[in-house]
Amino acid sequence: MSDTLFCVLHVPKCAGRTIEVHLGRHLEASGFWRPEKRSRRVPLELFSRKYDKRLPGPSNEIRAVSGHFIGRSIERNFRGRRIKRVILLRKPADLLLSWYNFRMMRYISAGLAPYPFSLHLRSLSPDPVAHFLLERWLELPLWTIMAMRTAKKAELLDEALSRFDFIGDIGDCDRLVELISQDLHIESGAERENTQEAWQERVSWRPLCEEDLSDETKSMLAELTALDDYLWRRWALKEPVSLKAACSRRRFIAHEMQRPYFELRRRRRRSKRPNN
Repeated sequence: MSDTLFCVLHVPKCAGRTIEVHLGRHLEASGFWRPEKRSRRVPLELFSRKYDKRLPGPSNEIRAVSGHFIGRSIERNFRGRRIKRVILLRKPADLLLSWYNFRMMRYISAGLAPYPFSLHLRSLSPDPVAHFLLERWLELPLWTIMAMRTAKKAELLDEALSRFDFIGDIGDCDRLVELISQDLHIESGAERENTQEAWQERVSWRPLCEEDLSDETKSMLAELTALDDYLWRRWALKEPVSLKAACSRRRFIAHEMQRPYFELRRRRRRSKRPNN
């Protein structure tokens, strides 16, 4: 058995589900660990570690770890192992539109109502991928993140991503699956999971595209994802870019203070049946 452990950081809407299902299908039950959320009663922002640390079996039998909640502290369970950290990123506009379309189709399938993309955008943190990485992987509390300037966030994330063995665009999913499979000596070739096409077979929904957005919404989207765009271009596309513009700390704090209001609006809008 290979002594390599793959740590697959699953960024939302970046093909992580496809990789996780593939690993779960081809590794023994004790060979793949997908940690669950640490608590469903207390907000995760109050914790550093966000994942439930209970192992599915002996640590030496685990060959891959993945999930939305894992942080770098998870590696303490595997001292002496060769750990390969891998991650897929995605163009911010495509990610947020995919996230929106997925939510709308899931809500419609549950008998709930859709709502506008602008409300979806306002109910999320600015640079959601960057803040996902700061909160989940780097395990920083919300108040620490809110006190940071954008340049400091970029510095911390650049340093963290420099320690990853593979960083690719979502289009590199097949290549990543093949790399993992070869190293772990399991079958390669993963079936696509949780795709937009599969959801469209279940519900009637025309996916929103970037071309459908107003100029005002496109401008807001660009302003609120400048850091995410920088990370995607620098690390996934390997472009020689610099961070030229981003959501300022003042703008970030103002957005976060208003976000609970838009979260409530989002929940209220989705609860209304389409025929009401």
